[in-house]
Amino acid sequence: MSPPTGPKNPVSSDPYSLLENSVYQDKTQHIKGIRHYPAFVSAITQLAEEAKAKGSPVLVACHVGAAELVFTEQSNFEHISQQSGIYEVLYGVQELIDHSLTQFSTTIKNWCIFADTILKIIKNHHVKEAAD
Repeated sequence: MSPPTGPKNPVSSDPYSLLENSVYQDKTQHIKGIRHYPAFVSAITQLAEEAKAKGSPVLVACHVGAAELVFTEQSNFEHISQQSGIYEVLYGVQELIDHSLTQFSTTIKNWCIFADTILKIIKNHHVKEAAD
């Protein structure tokens, strides 16, 4: 039997549930792959918007860190970086986060690694396109 192609519960309004249902995870809850990219990006967008509403750099970091984004590999990152609106969402949150918190929180550090890597891929694409 082939794996499902869409999220398990696409109608969830909870971004954490939507995120969990849009990815494949191993036994340790590390993300092995993305089931459904639009649902994944929707969950990230919802998390980011909720986090920005928190106001405080510490609360913003804690909110997105709670997503516990740990990838077993970054092979999905190229495709994630191509999703509509992802740059603006991640950039907006990264600007608000107190990055010194990454020294004390693995979950916040994992979020920052994820977001910074996606942003770097997108920036590299723009540089490459400008050079062509």
